[in-house]
Amino acid sequence: MHNSKLVKQFREFVLTQFDIRIKIFQSYNTKEYFEKDFVSYFGRFGVIH
Repeated sequence: MHNSKLVKQFREFVLTQFDIRIKIFQSYNTKEYFEKDFVSYFGRFGVIH
């Protein structure tokens, strides 16, 4: 499974199960998390990366 799908599913899981929004995502400069898809996704939900 592609990481973008996992991150999106994890975010939804945390929100649904715990009613908590993820505010910060730390990736240790993994390049795939700087792709346009992730940047726009994080920006849409106010996640700092």
